[in-house]
Amino acid sequence: MLLLAYGIFAFAPTLIWIKLGQVTGIFVGSLCFAAASLERNPDGRFGWLGFVLLPAVVKPPYAVTMAPALNDYRRVLRVAILGIAVIAVSVLLFGIEAHEAYLGVLREGKGWHLDALPISKFSFFVFRPFHVLGSARVVLRGVLLVSLVGYVLGRRSRRSHVERALFALGCAAVPVLHPTVNTLALNALIPAYLIVFVSEFRRSDGTLTVPLLSLVLVQVHPYTTSVLSWTGTGALSPLEPLIPLVPVLQPGLWGVVTLVAFIVYRIERDEGGLPLPEDGSVC
Repeated sequence: MLLLAYGIFAFAPTLIWIKLGQVTGIFVGSLCFAAASLERNPDGRFGWLGFVLLPAVVKPPYAVTMAPALNDYRRVLRVAILGIAVIAVSVLLFGIEAHEAYLGVLREGKGWHLDALPISKFSFFVFRPFHVLGSARVVLRGVLLVSLVGYVLGRRSRRSHVERALFALGCAAVPVLHPTVNTLALNALIPAYLIVFVSEFRRSDGTLTVPLLSLVLVQVHPYTTSVLSWTGTGALSPLEPLIPLVPVLQPGLWGVVTLVAFIVYRIERDEGGLPLPEDGSVC
């Protein structure tokens, strides 16, 4: 429990958004409320969609956290209605010009189509999971997105623990599907970690080894990339041979891969995903 508390509250990506004054914390907090709503409403009342909608409307890549909504077309319709309502209120508050400018940012991609960042520019703020693929990384993200949607549709189930697992999977997928990803995107893993850790605590055969390994990898990511890219020469010249491997060695990438693989493993092994408490209590 102490390790989990440290991993969440001293989470390196969290410290970064606090230092930079970013709104990422609002998005992640909203996703945590969504996870709590899923926990409190195991009978299928999906108030969680409202919490997920906030980050998804502002930053569309967060929409993959709505994965459980694909279990029922009525939920998809509800998402559409809620989204239109939020956009309408936003237009009334901020005006049409601000939204036209925002659509321009989305259309231009904010640099997602440009060449990969030079390794010499890597820092604590950089997370480039598909750096080595260059412009082809856009295609890979498209393939991964289609695969995620296909998997969710293939695993359609109204069982609450399956839907919680799918929500965790959607959160875990955000950092690798985001077109302009950076270390801040790794904060989306927090709800997934909470769901997975709580679920493993509840299981009689639960294991913390794999999710803890994932958490550690993500936690050390900013520091590892900084050390290898900034100080790989001079006093730490023995590290110089590792510099070309920085894009492949990014701990955050392997932390995400480990977490996603573990969630899918649990879903497939149990044919029902992550368990709820037997007494109906909320952790």
